[in-house]
Amino acid sequence: MKKYNKTFEDYFSAERSLKYCDSTKIEISGYESLSEFTNFFGKFLIKTNEELWMMTVKLVWLFNKFTYRGKKRKKLHANGHIIDRAFSLYMRQYVGFDTRCITRSPFFYRFQSYFKDFFLEFDDNNPFTNPELYEMPFKNVPIDILSVVFMLPERLDLLATINLAGLPYNQAMDWLLNWSLCENESLGVVAYQFMLVPSTPVYIRFNKKQWKKRNLNQ
Repeated sequence: MKKYNKTFEDYFSAERSLKYCDSTKIEISGYESLSEFTNFFGKFLIKTNEELWMMTVKLVWLFNKFTYRGKKRKKLHANGHIIDRAFSLYMRQYVGFDTRCITRSPFFYRFQSYFKDFFLEFDDNNPFTNPELYEMPFKNVPIDILSVVFMLPERLDLLATINLAGLPYNQAMDWLLNWSLCENESLGVVAYQFMLVPSTPVYIRFNKKQWKKRNLNQ
């Protein structure tokens, strides 16, 4: 992964963005101060994200135990019509739940995409008895950032850099923005594009066709 100097201006932590939330105009009921509420809210979300991560781990681990007609279920989707239909019916009829409201949410799909990279023996260990073996390895990365870079081939290197620097969310986003724009400039094509749309959490879209086209023309 290439490393770049600061070239492009900040967006997420820039004053022109932050001016739309004036902390002096915030009022929080039931708390002594804004800082008290902010600290409590932050700790709550850290805990919540840890629980969402572990919930995703445990669900995928359970899903992977399912075998039908000798064929093991290995992915969330596209395991073949026969096994996916049998699993869906099994969940609804015998377990009594339709987990699609969870598994089709962005956080679930994006988190589970890392398991093959983080846990080489994912199916062999047990997150219910040994949860410490399934903790998210980058302790200094805001877990939301995993969702931002999930499509990128360099995602592990990017996460490692953010982890080493200990960047908070907005600063990590500005660093990623600078990196992606510099990478596009270096490639000569728009292979990395920040997707800021209200209907889905922000992420960087990786245009594989553009990336391949650039590398073929080298």
